[in-house]
Amino acid sequence: MISDSALFVSADIEKFKLPDHSRVWVFQADRLLTPEESAMLETEGNRFAAAWQAHGKELAAQFVVLDNLFAVMAIDEQQESASGCSIDKFMRFILQAEQNLSCSLTNRMCFAFLSNVGIVVCKRHEMQHCIAQNSLNPQTLVFDNLVPNLGELKRNRLKPASETWLAAAFN
Repeated sequence: MISDSALFVSADIEKFKLPDHSRVWVFQADRLLTPEESAMLETEGNRFAAAWQAHGKELAAQFVVLDNLFAVMAIDEQQESASGCSIDKFMRFILQAEQNLSCSLTNRMCFAFLSNVGIVVCKRHEMQHCIAQNSLNPQTLVFDNLVPNLGELKRNRLKPASETWLAAAFN
């Protein structure tokens, strides 16, 4: 379990300039990134987004790192949709970022929640310990990394644990 003593700040989400209907991919790191790592990842992600194409057509995309933890790519698919090949290129970028940062961005067995000390990153095998310590309960706000678009990311990225896949752990 990793926690950040800084309180949760959502100001980074305002960096997105794409419309709310834009499709998003959210990748959560398995540890908090340093501010320097976040800045480097965001710079590289936006460099990738600026050059990203599908079938020779530019994609309207933007990359933002939220809370030193979440790498988010947004794309306005009303302008041009990502293709299978372009998504494969993006995944190669993410996998290379994992190597560069010595962390995982693709481990779906990690989740993050808010506590009184800030954001806590928890691996699935640590979940019962967090519940026993009462740092994780049905009312705990959990980050939803499966939101489909930018509007949902802005409005509904935090949900009570009882409204997520974690609900079964409290029964």
